[in-house]
Amino acid sequence: MWKKEKDKGELSIVKILDRNVVILMDPADVMAEDKVLGKNRTKEKQYAFDFAFDDSTPQLDIFKNTTKFLCEGVLNGYNSTVFAYGQTGAGKTYTMLGNE
Repeated sequence: MWKKEKDKGELSIVKILDRNVVILMDPADVMAEDKVLGKNRTKEKQYAFDFAFDDSTPQLDIFKNTTKFLCEGVLNGYNSTVFAYGQTGAGKTYTMLGNE
């Protein structure tokens, strides 16, 4: 989360389970502990990926798990592509390039 979001007291609805499942919790469940109406109904969503990283994962761990194995192939003349998808400002370019 951005500093501005944390300063406003906003809560994250994203949880990572076992480094490959992303759980998007229902914001109503996160915000209201005593939810009377719709108590047994949730809008929680789960998505499975090869790897999923939370906001505390170091850049090196992301590289080791997603890209490092491609480098040997590139050096041996094979083409390779890394596709990074995500919200603008989420850190895709920083994750790929780091600091100067």
